[in-house]
Amino acid sequence: MGLTRLVYRTRAQQMADASGSQRWDSTAGAAGEIDQFLGDEFDRSWRRILNASPFYRVAQRTATSDATGRYAIADLTNTTTANAQQRLYRVLRVAINNITYQFQPRSEQEFLAASLGLYRGYYWYLEGLFLTAMPISASTVATGIWVNYIPTRIDNLSADTITVDYPDGYERIISLRTAAAMLNKGGAEAEGARYLIAQADQLEAEMLQDLARVSIEPTRIAYPDSAADWGSSLY
Repeated sequence: MGLTRLVYRTRAQQMADASGSQRWDSTAGAAGEIDQFLGDEFDRSWRRILNASPFYRVAQRTATSDATGRYAIADLTNTTTANAQQRLYRVLRVAINNITYQFQPRSEQEFLAASLGLYRGYYWYLEGLFLTAMPISASTVATGIWVNYIPTRIDNLSADTITVDYPDGYERIISLRTAAAMLNKGGAEAEGARYLIAQADQLEAEMLQDLARVSIEPTRIAYPDSAADWGSSLY
């Protein structure tokens, strides 16, 4: 059912034999050293989760382009609820007016095309803090931007009693890695840290294997023959 921040912190302290120690600041929240470690390891683990299983946390976003046809990356992140944030990790699909836009890495060719108002199909690319869709279309609402996201960091939760969003049954991973980071402080107990990291690596490998496959059906290779893709080739 998920564990609270307090449980994560307490477990990390126990694993590092640090209960009651003054060596690490156990203040709750982003100001506390242990909670900062928890937050860092939480974010790193979630990135590995979403790389192994990109659709494990998915949301649909609606954004409106500015006068130059760019969509703000900030609009693809939902942080309105402090304890249920959905922080953008990867853009999974961009569709505008029922047309799928393919991803195209930014290049000099795309820069020139945008400057001249030219385009060679429907595609999008990342431009700093913006997502630019070609052809340029100012003040256009896009309702088909799908993203995956990272939940609220442990150290940014509003209280110790809030349940942390993490795969059920694998919470020990975060506490193990945090305990290792604590022991590595100043390089004082590197051997003990390596032992904890090895345990965390083994658990995380099992978790990623579980999350990457949610069905017993065999994986089939197929062309993404979506009606929305017709006519959207870059060439």
